[in-house]
Amino acid sequence: MEGKLLFCTLQFYSLAFHEVLDIFRKKLYFCSDFLIHQFIYKMKKITLLFTALLMITMAGFQRLSVFRQIGESLVLAVSSIRGVALVLILLCFFFSMFITNDVALLTFVPFSIVTLSISNRKDLFVKVIVLETVAANLGSMLTPLGNP
Repeated sequence: MEGKLLFCTLQFYSLAFHEVLDIFRKKLYFCSDFLIHQFIYKMKKITLLFTALLMITMAGFQRLSVFRQIGESLVLAVSSIRGVALVLILLCFFFSMFITNDVALLTFVPFSIVTLSISNRKDLFVKVIVLETVAANLGSMLTPLGNP
């Protein structure tokens, strides 16, 4: 059963990747075929695959309410909304030291949206996400692991 599921998952990723390539081909009609082939040749397909896998994993965590449970415990543990925002920004900062900044953002932005929704502070979405982006970029610059 697991082998069939793995095969179906890999087949889905292959189809999704080819659809993305078709979109690039259609949208970049003004470029010559040579430029399109050079662009596609230089793209790292494994990086795109792992990024897609990470996004699917985060969507699974969100569907299983993992983010909601952790967010509720964070809101209960921290007394003010400033503290919640600070914890979210610092999490992004410190994790981006050990993983790349884009992976940190793909992980913590959905968590931040759920946590701020629990706090009924949807007005802070943009501010917190912008500060998380700055924190992820600053954190990844501090260590060679965060920004290879």
